[in-house]
Amino acid sequence: MARITRRRALTTLAVRPSLGSAAIVPVQAHPEQTKVNALFTEWLDAANAAELEPEEDEKWGESRYVRLQTAILAAEPESPRDVAIQFFVDCDRFGSDFSEHFKALVTRLIGPIN
Repeated sequence: MARITRRRALTTLAVRPSLGSAAIVPVQAHPEQTKVNALFTEWLDAANAAELEPEEDEKWGESRYVRLQTAILAAEPESPRDVAIQFFVDCDRFGSDFSEHFKALVTRLIGPIN
């Protein structure tokens, strides 16, 4: 049995609220292609390229990374996975705190709280 790491849990498992927090079900192997998901694929490529490219190309990689990050956060989420992607991108792969933009998005998605 494969060891479940944080990365594997985030990419292959999801909690279904309707079944309670203890119920874990696999995420779709091929999620539907939303705008956020398509931009996310490009963002990951840009992030990986920025880590591998020589210093003279670093500015290009960073600017592409930032442009895609901005586009992902500006897009309207179409699925719970889109919201998770936006959170992941917003906090730079869990490397920083989430932004006020993401706080506002989640607050809007929750709706009025009595």
